[in-house]
Amino acid sequence: YEWSAEGAFHEYRSSHQQRAANDAAEEHAEEALASARDVLGLPPPPTALSEAQVDRAYKDQARKLHPDRCDAADATKRMQEVVAARDVLKDYLQRDREFAPDEVV
Repeated sequence: YEWSAEGAFHEYRSSHQQRAANDAAEEHAEEALASARDVLGLPPPPTALSEAQVDRAYKDQARKLHPDRCDAADATKRMQEVVAARDVLKDYLQRDREFAPDEVV
């Protein structure tokens, strides 16, 4: 292996770009979780969540916003947001359970 200043700079730049991309992805994930909590009417992030809380909040919102029951023009769009929010939170809880099975989420 031959060392070159250009190669070292390229490796540094690549690692820096990867770190920046990871930081941006983490910020986006935090924003998505906060938004999902807001859509379902759940408490802000410092509060721990359980699957039962997510399911109850989803069912309450679905009952109010389902297009068959709600006459609002944007009922379908709002229901899609509720389903997406539930999916985001369920995925988050599933990941936490896989990485920390002994802890309560």
